[in-house]
Amino acid sequence: MVRDFCSFKKELEMRLIKSLLAATVLLFSGLMALPASAQQFMNFPVSGVGPFTSGIISSVLDHEVPHALAAGSPPFGSPSSVGPYGYSGAVLSFTGELFVSNGTYPTANLACYPKPSNANQTSTWRAVLQGVYTGTSGSGANNCTVNNALNYDNHPGYDYIISSGTNVHPAASGNIIFTKCIKTFTNVGTCESYGAVAVDHGNGFVTQYLHMANLNYGSAASGSNQPVTTAWTMGTVSNVGVTAIHLHLEVLQRKSSPPNSTNYYARENYWVVDPYGYRTASFYADNLLSKPGCLWAVGCSY
Repeated sequence: MVRDFCSFKKELEMRLIKSLLAATVLLFSGLMALPASAQQFMNFPVSGVGPFTSGIISSVLDHEVPHALAAGSPPFGSPSSVGPYGYSGAVLSFTGELFVSNGTYPTANLACYPKPSNANQTSTWRAVLQGVYTGTSGSGANNCTVNNALNYDNHPGYDYIISSGTNVHPAASGNIIFTKCIKTFTNVGTCESYGAVAVDHGNGFVTQYLHMANLNYGSAASGSNQPVTTAWTMGTVSNVGVTAIHLHLEVLQRKSSPPNSTNYYARENYWVVDPYGYRTASFYADNLLSKPGCLWAVGCSY
């Protein structure tokens, strides 16, 4: 009887161990198969508003932004070598709306482009873009405040209408990079001259914030990485390096095979990506060379 009980106990223990192993394998498999939404790590960098707040965007990220530029050439200062339109003169939005230049709206980076009507792109905007985009002020070809135009060509980020002096926080925890920023935007002498701070989030993504005053790099100013959380204040909304007061946000993703091994934060080591993702069902293909999908923690409802 004692022997039978010992056998039964041993068999029960083996069954329990097998069950635990099976549950562990199942859990691990589930974690490995997490959907892309697990990548949604970004909070909006300003308190009280969000990425879909009505009328918050004054300029969209152009999905026609060129990537294939020679090392050392002016970032986004040359015609695109990718995409169906090739050269400057087209703005493609994250929901697929396409705007192209014509005789009235020249192929200048700061111009607005009317939305064409054709079988694939009607004159009606998708509700999500119409809700968050308000455009710039002005008149004539420079007026993007009506829902028939977008600006501007080759723009590698989003411009948000935020009150001057508002604190700007990292979209997620990470480290302020020792180079202070990645110069995707222009050949400026220093990051300070454009009010720029960049944060490496340790997951392959770097976010950077431009045109701020009262910059706070922490110890990164002395060449070391400053750990930051979403409570850290990097600076305040201003117009450093530009005319209009706004917050410019860029999201960059490190390439799987970076071409520049000597400078980790060299521009050519990163793709420009869109935190809003892209409506892939659009007739027009997305021309950003990296498409990670929606990165906002609140999700993307389109």
